[in-house]
This record gives sequence, structure tokens and C-alpha cells, in this order.
Amino acid sequence: MKLTKQIFQYQLFSVIIALSIGAIVYSVTMSILTHFLVKPVSSGMITQSVQRQQLLNELAIQLDQHSLEAINNVMFLDAVTSNLRQVDGEYVLLQFGAPIASSIELSRSELNTVERLMKRDDASFKLGKQKYTLDSFQIAKSQATFVMLLPVEDVSIVTWLPITLTLLSFLLVYLLISSWIARTVSREIVKPIEQLRQSALQISEGQLDSIIVEEGTGELLELCRALEQMRVKLKESVYLQQKFDDNRSFLISSISHDLRTPVTSIKGYIEGIIDGVANTEEKQKQYLLTAHRKTELMNSMIDDLLLFSKLDMKQLPFHLREINVIAYIEDCMTEHETLFQERGVKTSLQLEQINVRTVQIDPERFMRVLQNIIDNALLYNDKEQPCIDFMLRETYSSIVLEIKDNGNGMKEDDAQHIFDRFYRTDPARKVESGSGLGLAIAKQIVEAHHGFIWAKSKLGIGTSIFISLPKQRKVKKDD
Repeated sequence: MKLTKQIFQYQLFSVIIALSIGAIVYSVTMSILTHFLVKPVSSGMITQSVQRQQLLNELAIQLDQHSLEAINNVMFLDAVTSNLRQVDGEYVLLQFGAPIASSIELSRSELNTVERLMKRDDASFKLGKQKYTLDSFQIAKSQATFVMLLPVEDVSIVTWLPITLTLLSFLLVYLLISSWIARTVSREIVKPIEQLRQSALQISEGQLDSIIVEEGTGELLELCRALEQMRVKLKESVYLQQKFDDNRSFLISSISHDLRTPVTSIKGYIEGIIDGVANTEEKQKQYLLTAHRKTELMNSMIDDLLLFSKLDMKQLPFHLREINVIAYIEDCMTEHETLFQERGVKTSLQLEQINVRTVQIDPERFMRVLQNIIDNALLYNDKEQPCIDFMLRETYSSIVLEIKDNGNGMKEDDAQHIFDRFYRTDPARKVESGSGLGLAIAKQIVEAHHGFIWAKSKLGIGTSIFISLPKQRKVKKDD
């Protein structure tokens, strides 16, 4: 609507300007003609009118006093002709409709016209390029008529010249403004539309790198912006789809590689039993237990893969509620107390000025985070006295949980990638150590809680995993 309104305003503007210029031209032309033509002509016409009237009066007296024979006399007619020429007039003397004397040569049709117009007041007719008025006098005691042809001044120029100039000026101004409008429309509408067409063709061909320049006005400018936003979103969508496809390919490749090893092991142990390699009951039991352990590893890997896929596709629901974080960590340590005792792990919980104790978490999902971190802390720890310390501290906007172990540690570069899926610091990629998705799952769950997770580690000294969760300002009772 804005664009249509703008074009309509342009057209209305051009008509108003053209009409205004035309009115000005008409006024100026009329003023000039009135000053230089109409006034002199009017003055001349007044003078000539007085002369004509005097001539008519004198001629009427003479015609009334003379007979036809006296009037149709060379000397009389020469005198009349001389007087008429002073006012550019002519005469015709008619008797029974036929000319017996004339100062101008007339055709038969012209004579008929003169005879017909004599009976009308203010009669006039055009002879050649000159227009004449007729004044007739009946000659006494005869059937003759003396007709005077007096010229009429042509002042039609006063009428048609201003109108002609007005129309020409109107058309000229309108054409000039229309040309300007056409150029403006071409620059602000046609050119951007052509560029949009080219951009649309590029987008349809999958070329999403060309920026759509915001040009034009009104709806066209909004259209350019909308198409540019569409192009950006399409580019992001293509990038995300490509990334998703790459990740899926990597996921399939990695899980296929990791599943192949336990499957091969299970197949080998079963074939060993079938082929009689395990020829004792004790050896057969050992083969079966090993195959069972490999099966459990495969089952764990598949469960982790399914969980990670749901987290990655945002299809896993979370039920957040306020939890006392200190009590929650203590419950976690209690649940793992038997495991800690079996492995000889020394644990501790340290608090650093915790005033706000509640956070919003999904207790079941977040326990998987702690479980995966603890499993990794025990898996990569070959010290005689393993230690796992839980430390809580408070910042202005969050509560930070640090889980620190004294295990093998890792290089700083490796610590930046341990939350990537299937990433292992062991170049040999030992599948027996797990699915390679544990910490990646932990990261997905923490981020679903609007938190952050990162790691710091020193080779041979140990690793610290940090989890930052937004805290609740209002303190509530312990759960």
C-alpha cells in the first residue's frame, strides 16, 4: 500500500504542477495579448467604428437624395469607393439580384450569399481570408440595393493563442515530470525488483552467500529485508543440516567402530566354545562370562547412544524443581558409598560460604551427570589412594560444583575436548573404557539446565570438572 500510495502521489503531484504551470502561462499570455494587441485593436476598432458610422450616415443621405442613374455614375461611384477605402470597405450595387456596379469581384455563389444575408441584422460572411459585415440601403424609386462590405477585425488570436500555449505548457511540464517519475520508479522500484529476481534465482540454485541489498522504499524495502532474513535463515539451516549430516555420519562411523570390537570378541569366545577350544568347564565359564561382559558393554553403549540422540534432538523431557544442592550432593555421595569403599576411594564435601542453597534441576537427569563424571574419575585413576572431592561455592548469579580427582590427568588440549562425543585421550581408542559419550551426555544435560560445564586438568596430577548452575535467589526449605 505504501508503494502504491507513493506512485499515486507522484502522479497527482505531476498533474497539479502541470495545471499550475498551465494557469500561469495562460495568465501571462492573456496579459501580454491584452496589453499589446487587444487594447490597440480595440482602440482602432472604436476609431474605425466612428468613421464607419459617419460614412454610413453620409452615404445614407446621398443615396436617399439621388436616383439610380445618378448613383450609377462613374464619378459618384469613385467618390464612394474613395470614402470606403478609408475604412477598407467595398460595395456592390444590385438590381433585381444582379450586380450593376461593384468595387470587388464576386462569384455567383457569393452574390447569392450577399443577397440572402441582406435580410438579416448584423449579417457577415467571409470572402477569401477577410470577414465582412453587410450594410444595405434601398435606393428610392428603383429595385436597386446598395450593399456596403465593411471588414471585421480578426481578434481570434486572443482566444486560441493562450489556450494553445496553455495546453503545450501543460503537456510539456507533465511529460517532464512523468519522465522524472519514471526515472525515480526505475531507480527505486524496477531496479531493486530486478536485483531481487536475480537474488531469488541465486537462492533457488543454492547460492546463499550473496547479500540482498536493502534498496527501494515502502513495501519494497520491507520485502528486501524479509528476503535477506530468509536468505540468512536458509544459510543457517543449510549449515545446520550439513553439520547434522556430518555429525550423523561421524556418529554412525564411530559407533560402528566401537561396536565392532565387542561383537568380534563375543563371536570369538562363542566360536571358541563351539570349536572346543574351551575344553574344560572352567574355561567355558570364563569364555561365557567374558562374552556376557562384552554384551553388557554393548548394551551400555547402545543406551548411551539412544540417550545422546534424544538429548541432541531436544526430545528428552526435563522436569525441573527446586532442590537443595547440598543435600542433593550428600545423597549422591551416599548412593555411591559402597562403590567408593570397594575401590578404596576417599571422598569429601567442601562448602565455601553457600548462602543460596537451592537450584532448579531434574534430580534424575542430573544424577546421570554426576554418575558419568564419577565413572570417568574412577576409570582413569591408577593411584593407590584414589580421591574424589566435591566442592560447592557461590558466585553472584550461580552455584558452582567442582568434582576433583587425583587421577591420571591429561594435557590442556585434551581437557578442551573431553566433552566432545567419542573423544578419548587414548589414541588407541580402547572400547573397554566405555561408549565415549558419557561426558558428552553430561554436557547436554547441564546445558538443558541453562548451566555450563568445563574441565581443568594437569597430566599426572588430576582433573577437575566444573558445573555452574543458575541459583535461586529465594531460600527454601531443604527437600
